[in-house]
Amino acid sequence: MRRAFDSRVASEDNDGVIDVGSERWRLYVLASWHLGRDWFVHVAALGPRTCTVLVRAAAPREPSAAARAVLHTIIDWLASGDARDQVYLELKESSPCQ
Repeated sequence: MRRAFDSRVASEDNDGVIDVGSERWRLYVLASWHLGRDWFVHVAALGPRTCTVLVRAAAPREPSAAARAVLHTIIDWLASGDARDQVYLELKESSPCQ
């Protein structure tokens, strides 16, 4: 996974840029896969620090709603001030994709 991270970030071809408060973050989708009915997305976020986020969406019904919910979950985590450089998150049960 480290090699995927290094080569993906070195390309400077990010998948999105978000502003969280006064901080700007570049997002890179490192991997996305289904396991059973669940969907997992592994994202690198580069901003004031570098971190990776693994998000699980339990059996999403609507892919575009699930993608938006994953993005909002990452934004909420970055805004929380949690200083970990690796984190596992799950979409809230009230997410529109559930």
